[in-house]
Amino acid sequence: MTRPIRSRPSTAENAGLLNYCVQNEYVDYDDGFRVLQEYVKKTNAVPEGADGNMFYAIGTAGQLRVNNKTYSIATATLPIRQSTCKVVLARAKASL
Repeated sequence: MTRPIRSRPSTAENAGLLNYCVQNEYVDYDDGFRVLQEYVKKTNAVPEGADGNMFYAIGTAGQLRVNNKTYSIATATLPIRQSTCKVVLARAKASL
């Protein structure tokens, strides 16, 4: 049985993962989108005027980097995607 990946991503990667979770509706869209907007603003995960943030992009693609390895949340089983997204949303909420 595959276990959820337990790691603490950077704030930009967590914001990207939350974006992935919201877009794919693994969390409540309205709640998740509101938290995402506040989280990105508070953490500056996507700086204005920047060409982008590699870690935000990695998270938005449904990927998580752990110990220099990249894991795809997008290809994990549905229960793992749901539990990962629940943790990502909780981490974002806790920092607000």
